[in-house]
Amino acid sequence: MLCLLVPVMAITAALFYQNMNDLPVFAVLVARLPRQVQILQVCYALINQSVNLSVVRSRLDGLAQALAMSEPDLAQRICADGITIKQSQQVFNPQNLPKIGRLTLTGKNGVGKSSQLLLLKRKLGSTAFYLPAKHELCFNGRIQGSTGQKLIAELDEIAKLGVQTVLLDEWDANLDASNACRLDKQLDEIAKEKLVIDIRHFRKA
Repeated sequence: MLCLLVPVMAITAALFYQNMNDLPVFAVLVARLPRQVQILQVCYALINQSVNLSVVRSRLDGLAQALAMSEPDLAQRICADGITIKQSQQVFNPQNLPKIGRLTLTGKNGVGKSSQLLLLKRKLGSTAFYLPAKHELCFNGRIQGSTGQKLIAELDEIAKLGVQTVLLDEWDANLDASNACRLDKQLDEIAKEKLVIDIRHFRKA
């Protein structure tokens, strides 16, 4: 604003000084002075908007870069030999999955069991349903009740979906022994028609 104001005011002052004795010209200069101030204000507003646009453009570029970031390499987080199937005690092979049945993945903390489920979901796409341990997913049959009652209703709804594979991450982490046993049997029933791959939160005796 100052860069615009100084030259204009200097020229205006010079014109006033040169025409002090020429009343008609002096009167015109006085009459046009408010218009000159308005023009300066408009110029300042345009400059300010251009700066704001640059800031917005920079933020949008940053957002675009963030959205374009590649997905994490889940495979690097997985220790394949450290994940076994509870039912068979064999090492889990994600390349050789049965059509139906139940595979409960076990292994030490940090071997990548959860990452393995996420990688399977990414690979199987819409043919699989992934239910994390904690979620805010919306189900049609929402009920008021305990964690176990809600999970029972959710599994009933999942069983009716047109997916072939159900992926469950530590579904029993917040359940008591009674509800965990009930849901365990429910998963066995679902596994008669679908492939269920789950991770359990096994408690020490």
